[in-house]
Amino acid sequence: MFEDYLNLPKSGGTAKTVAKPAAKTTTSSLAGPDGKYGVFWVGQNGNVYTKDNKGVTTNRGPANKDADMSKWRQIADWNKAETPPPVNNGGTVYPDLSGAIEILRQNISALDPIYQKQVAQAIQDYDIAQNERKTAYAKAQTDSENTGVKNDQTVLNSRNAINKNARMSSEDILSILGALGMTGSTTGKALGTIADKSNEDMNTANYGYGQNKQSILQSWNDYVNADKNQQTQLEDSKNYNIAQAGITRATGKKDLLGQIAADQISSGKFNTNDILGEITGANNEIANLSGVNKAYTGVTPVYTAPAISTLLGQNLARFDVTAGSGASKTPAKLVKVNEQTPTGDKYGLVQ
Repeated sequence: MFEDYLNLPKSGGTAKTVAKPAAKTTTSSLAGPDGKYGVFWVGQNGNVYTKDNKGVTTNRGPANKDADMSKWRQIADWNKAETPPPVNNGGTVYPDLSGAIEILRQNISALDPIYQKQVAQAIQDYDIAQNERKTAYAKAQTDSENTGVKNDQTVLNSRNAINKNARMSSEDILSILGALGMTGSTTGKALGTIADKSNEDMNTANYGYGQNKQSILQSWNDYVNADKNQQTQLEDSKNYNIAQAGITRATGKKDLLGQIAADQISSGKFNTNDILGEITGANNEIANLSGVNKAYTGVTPVYTAPAISTLLGQNLARFDVTAGSGASKTPAKLVKVNEQTPTGDKYGLVQ
């Protein structure tokens, strides 16, 4: 009570002499060689704490920007104080994990060379496969062309042989019949028989040629379509391998960033928004790259070779020869009837 402090009687009586308070130790007596009373810092609870030069720690309450702390030397936090903190000083002792965080950052940087190496390998594998495909394509094309040329040569030889046989047979029969003095209907019938046989053989040769040409066209176009499909598959495989390399890098980065965030929190740095932003970026990259297909899933184009009648043409499907006119004893030439085959070429007889 105020009366107690003045040492006055509570009710009447003689007043006593007021005792003077004892002299107090001034704060200035705590000043060290640097003229400061000690150090101060802001604790995790937002209060200002001081530790004077005699080692006494004081909680000075919530931090006030207007407070005059000019006689105190500020430190960032108690972790950086010169001596171990006393109990209940308002600060929390956090380990220094900056070295561990730096190593984790170096590990993140080391992911890029690995990624570049994997991308380079994917491109190299693609180039090798493409070169092999191109080599196989060139060989298949040459084989197909050679087969086509052989088919053309075969039918030409067959046609020439048939025509030669028809001419020789007709000349022989005309010579024989002429020697026997037989002309007219007998000669016509004999030549007609030779012409019918020639036509039959020619049609068989032409049809076989058409079948072979149809098969060659079908096989080659099937190969071309399969080659296009293979090109797409190789491209998809390369893109998939590159995407997987990106996913591996982003996943590794995300895991290391998580460790960095944990280390920052453990060392008292609770604001990890920047780390969370990097992790979000890594997750977005993983999501985008995960959409790359492993292999081509399209449909290979289908080709159907033209009908034989189309390949041979309107007239080449049937190659007719007839006996020449006149009753002369001189052997008549067979006449070719085929509008698509120019006169005088090696496909048939010369008029």
